[in-house]
Amino acid sequence: MSGVLPALSGQPWGVFLPRRSHGGGASISIVSLPTPFHCLTSTNAPLVPFDGIAFVIILFFLDIETPKTPIIPGLKAIDWVGVITITAGTVMFLLGLEYGGVSFPWSSATVVCLLVFGVIFAVLFFLNERYLAKYPMMPLRLFKRKSNVASLAVCFVHGFVFISAAYFYPLYFQAVLGANPILSGVYLFPFVISLSLISVVVGIFIKKTGQYLPPIYLGVLLMTVGFGLYIDLPNGRTWGRIFPFQIIAGIGVGLNFQAPLIALQTLVEPSDIATATATFGFVRQLATAISVVIGGVIFQNGMTNREGTLAKAVGESTALMIGGGGAGAATGIVKTLPEPGRTVATGVYVASLRTMWIFYVCISACGIAAAAFIGKKVLSKEHAVHKTGLEQEELNRLERKKEDKAKRESKRQSNRISRGSMDAEKRLGGRPLSGNVGPLTVEKVTGDNNV
Repeated sequence: MSGVLPALSGQPWGVFLPRRSHGGGASISIVSLPTPFHCLTSTNAPLVPFDGIAFVIILFFLDIETPKTPIIPGLKAIDWVGVITITAGTVMFLLGLEYGGVSFPWSSATVVCLLVFGVIFAVLFFLNERYLAKYPMMPLRLFKRKSNVASLAVCFVHGFVFISAAYFYPLYFQAVLGANPILSGVYLFPFVISLSLISVVVGIFIKKTGQYLPPIYLGVLLMTVGFGLYIDLPNGRTWGRIFPFQIIAGIGVGLNFQAPLIALQTLVEPSDIATATATFGFVRQLATAISVVIGGVIFQNGMTNREGTLAKAVGESTALMIGGGGAGAATGIVKTLPEPGRTVATGVYVASLRTMWIFYVCISACGIAAAAFIGKKVLSKEHAVHKTGLEQEELNRLERKKEDKAKRESKRQSNRISRGSMDAEKRLGGRPLSGNVGPLTVEKVTGDNNV
């Protein structure tokens, strides 16, 4: 059951992706746009039943020890400084990426300040987690293990790459194939269905075998191959390439929705599983947000660089509307262009998207390298109950503090012994000692003379 539940938790993405392409399609269509609230409501409304089902399951079937914590001590235990600094840093950094080259030039004070202060607040967050926070929301000890860092790196790469299909594949369908926003979501079904089905299969596989590395290795490899095939997307309705490419990429993405999380949870202390899971989710959401912005910038730059080609085929005024920042909203204009101007325009879209897909393939290849550092551990089928609550958290904190103190003392003792060895060598004229060094080390140097 523990392997199936994580797999099923990824299924709402199967609903989210085609709906996102609908909402995204509406936002880049030339037709009249709904209000932002309506866009958010229509896009997220299908997820409400899943949220309700999850709430009922947790309410009636989740059986864990939940000690009651008084409100005031509970509020005091929250890492408020960490919450404020990471929230402020993330929002400012993402706004800087979003505004850059669209609302403001990249060199403008607005963009530079947002990016710089976003990084500064992120640094302040980690300093707070290291030195000030009593109960850190993202304890830095999670990053001490090489395997944990690798799992989070695979998570970042996975989120960074897979979200591009949800946002930019519908653009390809609408601009190049002439599909409307709804139909572009239907065309995305091969990617969505393969992703959803394989995530369930992975959950069952991990539950039966206790191994999570094979799905991770195969997933990052197939994801790289699948998105590499996107580079060869045709300038026309060649379904024999469009649909198989999506299936291969979807299988690669589905394999790694939950396997990296299980790898992370397996190699952390039981008391850190909750914070590790929250960190994993934060990394994935941050990756998807950054990915959409950077992918959009690469695509828009590609369109801008090809405005000369567009101008020769469709005229300067139309080229200005299609190229650059207006490319996403100009799919309706492309449909109305007469031939051969329309073929040239769709070819420019394909070429600009190709540059973007190359970038995502390079990022996905980094996931292959990161996966090689994830540690191996066969999962146990025994269920162990771990205490939770503020009192237990305080006990865990004191125990970690005691262990850290013991490690520092051991390191200082080792350094003293090392310095004693060096001093003894100096007294012997630089000759290395042959035996163990201690406070009263005696060594025979020459003949019958003892030192």
